[in-house]
Amino acid sequence: SINYDDILFFETSCNPHKVILHAAGRQIEFFSTIKELTNALDGDFVRCHRSFQANKKNIKEANTKNRIIYFTNGETCPMSTRKMKGL
Repeated sequence: SINYDDILFFETSCNPHKVILHAAGRQIEFFSTIKELTNALDGDFVRCHRSFQANKKNIKEANTKNRIIYFTNGETCPMSTRKMKGL
């Protein structure tokens, strides 16, 4: 179990039906889909890209020109043009 505050973002894996959880200091791969996570998680998580779901509490900066989200630990993930308004 991981606290919601430690989760940075979720990313789809290259393995079918798997998702990678990026947390502070570790990554965990498990069976799920981004769509299932979107329905199960609370309002602190936002779908920022087709393959990514980010925790709004851990976003340090969102660069709209380059469409990149920077997190508190230095990791980054892409942001789609259509999802910019949600952030």
